[in-house]
Amino acid sequence: MPLRPNPVKESIARGGRSIGTMVFEFFTPSMPALVATTGAEFAIYDMEHSGASVETIRTVLAASRGPLPVPLVRVPATEYHFLARVLDSGALGLMVPMVESKSQAEAIVESTTYPPHGRRGAAFGFAHDDYERGDLTEKVGALNARRLLIAQIESERGLAHLEEIAAVPGIDVLWVGHFDLTNFLGIPRAVRPPGVPRRDGSGGSRGDGAQRDSRHQCRRRGHLRAMAPPRLQDHRVLRRFSPADGRTARWDRKGSRPRLEQAGVRVRSNLPTPRVPAAAGEDTGLPARGPRLP
Repeated sequence: MPLRPNPVKESIARGGRSIGTMVFEFFTPSMPALVATTGAEFAIYDMEHSGASVETIRTVLAASRGPLPVPLVRVPATEYHFLARVLDSGALGLMVPMVESKSQAEAIVESTTYPPHGRRGAAFGFAHDDYERGDLTEKVGALNARRLLIAQIESERGLAHLEEIAAVPGIDVLWVGHFDLTNFLGIPRAVRPPGVPRRDGSGGSRGDGAQRDSRHQCRRRGHLRAMAPPRLQDHRVLRRFSPADGRTARWDRKGSRPRLEQAGVRVRSNLPTPRVPAAAGEDTGLPARGPRLP
């Protein structure tokens, strides 16, 4: 029986774009279904900052048996036992934080790839191959091809080695972690998503330059570039990344757009979208949406 596909990786191979969300709290079996109601194409379940264990993540991955959202996991570190165990638990891809060198990127690919091209340990008949029997040679090839690897560029070291990291075969996506990166650069949050001008008309920052550099390297290497808008007010940026079918706009109209909370991600399905408060004199570009939810 064929393995479950990875629609997000398939979309990348076609030159497409995908929109999803990150989950930092409430790792319950219902979470994948709740995320699916928003139209999100993937969900990244966080282990880096949430403190979630592999056992906790396994519960969510076991409930992620539908076609969408594609279950991805941000591991807490680059060690082999995190990378391989989370993939064995059923994740279809990994986000790896603080990738800072070519050798580190190569080790990540090696740890998540079966021989002869990597060093991932083999165990079959588990969650990652849907507990199915089958030809092991075919499984190895399919699992190697299906897994998605996202390298996060989050420090001045990673930025300095961006071109080398992008050149490593097996890295599918470069994700600029703007919070950490701008902190390391000494300019906290001084970064604008592409297409959003500064209100004062001033030039770009080093954080903006990191976005441009990552965009250039992704185009050069055929990778997908990923980002998270720094603020909810920047949701209009997603329209630059969304497919032509207007999916992002539909999220807003349905009122089911996932809202990033300080405590994590709360999925509010089929509820009025809360109005995002604006700072004094700030034009968010968002219409009023009714009463604010608690």
